[in-house]
Formats: sequence, C-alpha cells, structure tokens
Amino acid sequence: MNNNFSIKIGKIMIAIAWLIVFIAAFLYFQKHLDEQFNPNQQVIGQNNQGLREIKLKRNRSGHFIMNGLINHYPVVFLVDTGATQVAIPMSIAKQLSLKIMGEYQVSTAAGYAKALRTRLQSVGVGNIELKNVSASVIPSMTGNEVLLGMSFLKQFDMIFEGKYLTIREK
Repeated sequence: MNNNFSIKIGKIMIAIAWLIVFIAAFLYFQKHLDEQFNPNQQVIGQNNQGLREIKLKRNRSGHFIMNGLINHYPVVFLVDTGATQVAIPMSIAKQLSLKIMGEYQVSTAAGYAKALRTRLQSVGVGNIELKNVSASVIPSMTGNEVLLGMSFLKQFDMIFEGKYLTIREK
C-alpha cells in the first residue's frame, strides 16, 4: 500500500513539473510574440541638443507601434501619418470617458465612416507630451490600437532611418 502511494505521489509530482515547464514556455513565447508586435513597449525619451525625442523600432509588419498615454491612461499607439487626427476606437473612448463634441464623416482606407469629434487633455509617449490634442472617435474602428495621427505628429520632426523612426521636438 505504501509503495502504491509513493508511485502516485511521484506521478503527480512529475505531472506538476511538466505543467510548470509548459506554463513557463507559454509565457516566454507569448512575451516574444508581444515584443515582435510591439517592440516599443518601454519608450525611453531622450534629450538631443535640448530637444526631447523618442526613437521607435519598426515591428515585423513594418509598423511603428508603441505604448503611450491618453489623459494618463495607458494605450497602444500605431503611428499613422495618413490619419488627420488621433483616431480612437469606441471601446477605448468609453474607457477614457471622452466628451463627444459633434459628428462628421471621414475618409478611410475602407471608405467613408462616421467620426465623433473630441479633444484629449494630453497625449504622451516617452518624455513627449502634448496638451489639448484634437482627436476623432471612430465607432466602426476595430482593434485595440489608437492611430497616432497628424494632430499629434505635425508638432514634431520625424526622421526615418532604416527600421527606426525618431520623433523629435521642432
């Protein structure tokens, strides 16, 4: 009886060890995939000749994706120089409790869409922060990324160098 109990305990311990190995492998590969999608999870701001700047790395799909803040709330940005405004999916706008100030039509890559006008108290990436930024809430927009459009980007110089983008104060 004692021998059977020891065998069962041994099998349970082996199963637990394998479970721990699988969980560790899953977490490692998930972190690796997250870094491939968003290589700019920790945006470090710098000062270059007295001007604030951030340097972003292009992801595997060729996009510049980074973590940042809207009204001090964490979001994921996708740099989109073709977007006139910072464009926010409705799901994120609700989390931010954004005030809507009117409705209008926008032209997107997928055609025309309804947009809701709003203003953001602040938009920040790394050591760069702008106050009172115009933005659009797009109800039909899917995904969890905010398009960092020209209402933010036009305030900065953008320097493309290979797989890097530097956004610097003018």
